Amino acid sequence: MNKTDLSFHSAALGKQMEATVLLPDDPAGPMATLYLLHGNSGNQNSWLLNSTLAQRNRRNLMIIMPNGDRSRYVNSPLGRYEDLILQDLIPLIDSTFQTDARREKRAIGGFSMGGYGAMMLGLKHPHLFSAITTHAGSYYHAEWIPRPGGWLDSHPAVELLAPVCSNPDHDCRFLSQKALDLGNPPAIRFDCGVEDGALECARGLHQHFEKIGLPHQYDEVPGGHTWAYVDSRLEASQAFVMSTLNV
Repeated sequence: MNKTDLSFHSAALGKQMEATVLLPDDPAGPMATLYLLHGNSGNQNSWLLNSTLAQRNRRNLMIIMPNGDRSRYVNSPLGRYEDLILQDLIPLIDSTFQTDARREKRAIGGFSMGGYGAMMLGLKHPHLFSAITTHAGSYYHAEWIPRPGGWLDSHPAVELLAPVCSNPDHDCRFLSQKALDLGNPPAIRFDCGVEDGALECARGLHQHFEKIGLPHQYDEVPGGHTWAYVDSRLEASQAFVMSTLNV
């Protein structure tokens, strides 16, 4: 495994942050990049600890896994985590490593909270990302409108995040229409397990994409909201990224 641990000062957050990087064993020229985001209780090591990502063929693809805390990857009173990815990490990676910094060679993906983050950021910034691949994301901003007895009751930062995450500017449906209107949306694939509590949300986003005519690939297969499910989908996800980025 060709792994690098990064510790860097984030101007967006005003503190040291971490990211884990997987490099190809023998890069052939400038590398394409995949930014891979973790879920709500994870960190920069979650993908390596819970999946077989490191054992898979990366060819000329560099994979960057940042620590996003429990931020939903949005700018909020918790910190400017969207800016962490866009303004701190991407420029750092492209200036430190031999990458191909063109949009056509950059993708974003994630699981659970990271699935939402990847879908939201990829649709919001189609000039930066040419591909999105996600697993079991919680995509709707309406989920962040607190309801008595809802799942948000147990989230430690709900009072800080709810006003931000319930804003249409972070709704994947709203952002998908904007990306389509711009005329060059990212290539999109996403999936969800049929035993996953996020299934209704994933189906709803798939149906919305179909309604507005946004090209995408959507899969439902057996599985729940687990890393075992994610690991079973890695081959399809990685193949999609490498094909789209022409790696």
